[in-house]
Amino acid sequence: MLNQSYPNFIYLVVDGASSDGTVDLLTQYATADSRFSFISEPDNGMYDAINKGLTVDDADIYAYLNTDDQYFPWTLKVVQDFLGKHPEIDIVYGDSMVITRDMQHPTFNIYPSFTSSWLRGGAIISQPTVFFRKKVRDLLCKFSIDVDIIADCEFWLRATQLNLKFRKIDEVLATEFNHAGTVRHTYEDKIAHEKELLRQKYPPTRLACCPFKQIYQRIKYFEKEILTIKFIKMARSKNSDLRGERWCHFFASYSVSTSFKAYWVNKIIRNARPVWEGLQRMETID
Repeated sequence: MLNQSYPNFIYLVVDGASSDGTVDLLTQYATADSRFSFISEPDNGMYDAINKGLTVDDADIYAYLNTDDQYFPWTLKVVQDFLGKHPEIDIVYGDSMVITRDMQHPTFNIYPSFTSSWLRGGAIISQPTVFFRKKVRDLLCKFSIDVDIIADCEFWLRATQLNLKFRKIDEVLATEFNHAGTVRHTYEDKIAHEKELLRQKYPPTRLACCPFKQIYQRIKYFEKEILTIKFIKMARSKNSDLRGERWCHFFASYSVSTSFKAYWVNKIIRNARPVWEGLQRMETID
């Protein structure tokens, strides 16, 4: 996180009064870098801790990372540049790379462009890739501590009620680790229950619940797939001219091995063959 090409940021760690040596490590970081600080005290769960971080007032853009999630070195600069060019946008999100512990079998979550109907129809966006302006924090105040696991989804849905403007950035902005101990695997039933509660609290827009709902959902699905195909094409291409504004930072730093054949086999006969065959770091962006 501290190795960002955009240097003007504050990194606050909110620790729940750990007694395993975490505070000693955080103290070392805080001593070495003035941008780094931490709080260590008891809290009432993950979103209570995140809300403490949102009380920092001397920031224009906010974001948060949970355990195991990471930014790429270019993430903050890409977001800052985009929001600087688009003052009308309140919240941005991007694509994410999901990796296993051995780093050999990555997958990529490539997301379609944003619409309120898409989100309120049951879609999700990648939380580690989301950044929002101070205006959003001031209007929404905090994450709901009444939602234990997916209060981030409630936060984004609440933002749609206020007509805050979202935008998708076509760049890989964060990594998510996939292993048996992650929340999405450990609490699958509870997550499903909370999703149903959010559907009741934030019912779909007219487009998402009209007779053409399935058609609309398929349109967004195909948009996602088209972007995924473009991503695969760029991963396989040796032509630097093909790598324009979309995912340019990621492909400047990583070489990805992938298989179009496996992709089509998965889509046609659902064989679940590995599409992404390898990942190699090429260089570090300063």
